[in-house]
Amino acid sequence: MSYHFNAPEVFLDFYAPDNCQKCRIGDLSLAKPNLKQLFALTQEEIKTGQNEIVIHQKIYYPNNQLAFVIFELAN
Repeated sequence: MSYHFNAPEVFLDFYAPDNCQKCRIGDLSLAKPNLKQLFALTQEEIKTGQNEIVIHQKIYYPNNQLAFVIFELAN
């Protein structure tokens, strides 16, 4: 999950209430290509040069500007 979320740790507390040891706040530098991982990052944080991505959801601000992309890395 991106650092750009406002207090991103609250999302981890909500969606992983059992103190998920595998959940992280960071960027693609923490990616492990051999694992199935889900990311929530801003468009600017996504660097697709090394891996293709599979987009699951795009989240927009009320003004229709792209806010975050939820995706996984393609194998």
